[in-house]
Amino acid sequence: MAQSRARVLHVDRETSTETDITEALDLSTREGIETTVDSFSLRIAERGLGSLVIDVDDTIKIYLGHGAAAPTSLVMDGIINAIKYDSTMKGRTYVVSGVNKLEYLMNNIFPMAHKSSDGWTASTIIGYIVDQVNDMNDDSKDYWTNIGKDITATTLEVNYYEIDKPAYHHIETLSTNEYTGNGTYIYYLDSSNQLVWKPRPTDDAGSETGTVTEGNETFSIRIEKGVWGVINALMINCGVDYSGRKITTFKVNSPSVGKHGFKWKYVGKTGFASNYIDANPSGDDNDVRAAARADAKAWADEVLEKLGAARYRATVEVRGNSSYVKGDIWKLQTNTFTFSTGNKYYNLRLTNIRHNYSGKEGWITTLEFEEDEDTALENL
Repeated sequence: MAQSRARVLHVDRETSTETDITEALDLSTREGIETTVDSFSLRIAERGLGSLVIDVDDTIKIYLGHGAAAPTSLVMDGIINAIKYDSTMKGRTYVVSGVNKLEYLMNNIFPMAHKSSDGWTASTIIGYIVDQVNDMNDDSKDYWTNIGKDITATTLEVNYYEIDKPAYHHIETLSTNEYTGNGTYIYYLDSSNQLVWKPRPTDDAGSETGTVTEGNETFSIRIEKGVWGVINALMINCGVDYSGRKITTFKVNSPSVGKHGFKWKYVGKTGFASNYIDANPSGDDNDVRAAARADAKAWADEVLEKLGAARYRATVEVRGNSSYVKGDIWKLQTNTFTFSTGNKYYNLRLTNIRHNYSGKEGWITTLEFEEDEDTALENL
């Protein structure tokens, strides 16, 4: 197995001077679609710092890789927000921790006033927000505050009026089906400092990204089944009829509501109407509305059986790898464990990624998976 390597680059906020930190003893990063802020932590031996002074608001770039060459996979480009000095009989170390730049960038506050008649969509508004964030910081010393855009275009023209709120609040609101017109979107800052905004990957046809198999590339697998994040009532956007009018319906799992109370979720799955229209291009509005609602209720019935009861989640440790993408759906394949479906495989969404590096264990990537409404139906 090729040796794991790490590179930690310190960038001084005031002078922009870049310095490699050679005495980083161990480090960890965490990123996900469920947490607002991605974070990092590293422990550095004092003897390796020399004259280097590390301060809050400096930049830390963490690269990981395998083999003799210098690592090139950038897994974190973040800002230091805390430094702890620790002196023991074993030596003196600094623990440096911080967050990725999304926390700093998206706290900028803006008022928003955009009219659908001017052609504004959720994606164009978010692109405008990123431009505003960059413009506000162009003349400052904070050269790291310029970010790129990897924004999936939406076509629904919307009215969006909000008082002064942080940029991340605007993005969270615009990521809902009300503004995208085709379901919930996720966003995060990737390792290249681009704001990624895209539809949450779905699994309607079992088209998972790939398979994580026990015993092959994995060091460990932990599978849990429990009642968490209960959803027992769905409001469903079924699409639009031939006249372009929105079709909605709802479904409730009464036994679960009796146990846990109402736990609602809004779901945009517009394919119920479009599938009918594709098969019946000359149909009637009443027919498509009835068919779409019936199909949506049947789908929701099965999904709520899962979301209103115990569900699966899993934690998998694999050899260090930076190619996993948050939000993707993966098939987890086990050798002996049998899921409630009677199968030894199960589809789960990748919600969080952690990278850990130490001289003793090398680079290990920890993947955290969870069953949501999309994967629940495929697993039935």
